[in-house]
Amino acid sequence: IETASGEQLDQKVREVGIERNAATPATGVATFLREEEPQTNYIIQRGTPITTANGEVTFTTTESGSLQFISGFENTSLASAWSGDTTSFAPTTTKADRGSQSVEVAASSGVQLFRTDYTVAEGDTLRASVFLPANGGVGIRFGVVDGTQYHAVSVDSGAGTLSLIRSDGTESSLDSTGIQVPNGTWLTVEIATETTGEVDVRLLDGSGDSLASVSDPDVSLQGPGVGIDRRDGTPGKYVDTPCTPAT
Repeated sequence: IETASGEQLDQKVREVGIERNAATPATGVATFLREEEPQTNYIIQRGTPITTANGEVTFTTTESGSLQFISGFENTSLASAWSGDTTSFAPTTTKADRGSQSVEVAASSGVQLFRTDYTVAEGDTLRASVFLPANGGVGIRFGVVDGTQYHAVSVDSGAGTLSLIRSDGTESSLDSTGIQVPNGTWLTVEIATETTGEVDVRLLDGSGDSLASVSDPDVSLQGPGVGIDRRDGTPGKYVDTPCTPAT
């Protein structure tokens, strides 16, 4: 048996009452990203070929998908697309992770931006870049209905925490972990929502390495929207390029 192959192997295993399984195509899930975050929506067509790094195996996508660009804050007017405290957020060229601008959050705790014209559904992944000072926190919202009903990921360099939060008018913590949050550098908040209801959150450094993670096994998204909020009054916080990669 050790040296048999093909039909000879089939005959050998039949002698001991074993039937070899027929070959079946390999399947899996592929996530499409760009080295630069998208500045527009990109459609991944069904039938797109994907080749392994060594070039030996090629797969084909069986469904279409899209990299959904939400905002790079290159437009100086927020009020035309966003709701909430639009005057407390300002597009600026002071800091930018992608493009030439990000949005700076005013030094007032509790201010928020949100929009519901983009759908982040269960099964999608939302990413956003955040830049924090030594003592400050910012929230990336998802599942947004309005200014009081949402889920959020809070990154707080002052408290040293990464937290997953739900609000039905009053915020409650679903999961939280302690972390020494790097400050003065761009980080990525990655929020992966599953069709099973699970939400997995990672905080990534500039190299894409995971610094910390939080999760909840049963999160029912309240709405389709996305948003940003300020967790305290410390100045010097920026957010850039929220988008959803294609899976």
